[in-house]
Amino acid sequence: MIHRSRQCGHALIEINEAKHFWSRGAKCEKTSRGFSLIELVIVVAIIITVAALAIPTLLTTVSNLRLRAAAGELSGLMQEARILAAKKNTVYDIKFTTVAGIQAAYLDTNLNGAYDAGEPVTVFSGATPASAPPSGTSGQPASPVPSER
Repeated sequence: MIHRSRQCGHALIEINEAKHFWSRGAKCEKTSRGFSLIELVIVVAIIITVAALAIPTLLTTVSNLRLRAAAGELSGLMQEARILAAKKNTVYDIKFTTVAGIQAAYLDTNLNGAYDAGEPVTVFSGATPASAPPSGTSGQPASPVPSER
């Protein structure tokens, strides 16, 4: 009859009530379970390194997605202003405002310079509110200077 020893994995053979020990060439070693502290520290160090490399890229990607979404929403508001201006044969302004710390753009359909209920509005979610309005006089680029020939 052949039995397996639970501690070492060696075979134990019974012959005529005499027990003979048969080894497969390996000495009995203490079996270990779990992870050593060094293995755990190495794995944690690898995870921290990968996270340190990935987090800036992830934050840039999220920022770019928000920027593209805001640009698309503003583009839609401009298209709506263009269509409305063509229908009514007048000029409409797109104004920017901050309401409760949230930046928004609206189409001033009644030309009073303030947001009124019912006017098309786009709210820029996730945007950081501006601390002050942009500096400058008109916001338009300078006219090109004609070159002399």
